[in-house]
Amino acid sequence: IFKDMTHIREAQLIQNVIGRVDIKIVRTSKFDFEDEENLIREFKARTGDGTYLKIEYVNEIRRSSAAKLRFVISNIPAAQLYLDP
Repeated sequence: IFKDMTHIREAQLIQNVIGRVDIKIVRTSKFDFEDEENLIREFKARTGDGTYLKIEYVNEIRRSSAAKLRFVISNIPAAQLYLDP
């Protein structure tokens, strides 16, 4: 999703419920509306229109206890991932 997006310093995808993804973004000073539109377009190309996207701009992204950035965080129980709709 973030390939070639040079105005994004860091990003983190968080999924707490099926059908919704929150993205935390640390942007550079050159980040603009066009960058946001490109991000939304890339996200929709990979997930389709059925997934809600919420973008949150932050100054920093919290690191794990091992001081590492977790790029993807899924808080969905494994049992829910395999339920038939």
